[in-house]
Amino acid sequence: VADTDLEILKCYHFESCVTSESCYKALIPLAKLKGLVDQNDVPDVTDFRCDICANCPVCKKSAREKTRSLQEEFEQSIIVKSVHLDPENGQVRVELPFIKEPVEFLTKKHKGNSNKYQALRVYKSQCRKPEEVKVKLRDTMQDLIDRGFMMRLADMDIAKQEVVDNAKFHHYFPWRAVYKEGSVSTPVRIVVDPSSSGLNQILAKGENMLTKIPEVLISFRTHRHAWCSDISKMYNQLKLSDQALPYSLFLYDRSLSDEKEPEVYCMQSAWYGVSSSGNQANVAVDQLWQEFESEYPAAVGPLGRDRYM
Repeated sequence: VADTDLEILKCYHFESCVTSESCYKALIPLAKLKGLVDQNDVPDVTDFRCDICANCPVCKKSAREKTRSLQEEFEQSIIVKSVHLDPENGQVRVELPFIKEPVEFLTKKHKGNSNKYQALRVYKSQCRKPEEVKVKLRDTMQDLIDRGFMMRLADMDIAKQEVVDNAKFHHYFPWRAVYKEGSVSTPVRIVVDPSSSGLNQILAKGENMLTKIPEVLISFRTHRHAWCSDISKMYNQLKLSDQALPYSLFLYDRSLSDEKEPEVYCMQSAWYGVSSSGNQANVAVDQLWQEFESEYPAAVGPLGRDRYM
């Protein structure tokens, strides 16, 4: 071995080495290797709980539950940011709280820039409903149009039409008419199915904001008087922003004939069946009573503590 090589092989670990070539590597059996691990390299034990924490519901949460809680918290923050009060116009405006890039996801799912073919097939199946159901369906649709919850795309403002036309993906709600015999107010309901189109998969659902019914009942029993009321068309009171319009398209024609091409309508409000609408409604109510707490103090209790939605 050359002198230069010996210099490189010189041992700097032990002073007891006689020559630079006399360092040896110890062979440790695998059975004994575990006991030689540095204690600083051992991760903290996560499944141990002291007597105090043994019955703590927070400490009992599994890793999966903790991950789910973090995901719900993340989604809830997106939902809160998507709700905007507009007191001057007496409105609450909402955006669709996407957790994934919608154009990329929906384009890949439907292999194109729209799901119109899917929505059209479902629409034609509704055109084959019995005539007595279609009569009530027309009345329901006309009521939604008269209330401003839905509008024909051709009748919308030019600026909003351009938002829809220039969108990279057009999402049409697959919808069905559900006949509820015995219902006086709405014998036929319009039910959309954004889960089948993939829209619900990329929208934030957030935390469970439902008040527990036993807590509501106990709270009622602590008061001298109890009353209940309902916010009519609660979800529909949330007005959609321009960002949501390309994803809120709707196929319909009053003839309900499968031989006639339906017109394109556009939802103007949040809708039942969309995964984010429930929490957006709850957030909107919370923001309203917090914003006007000093002006309407009597509304704080019913809207803040005794609300079930």
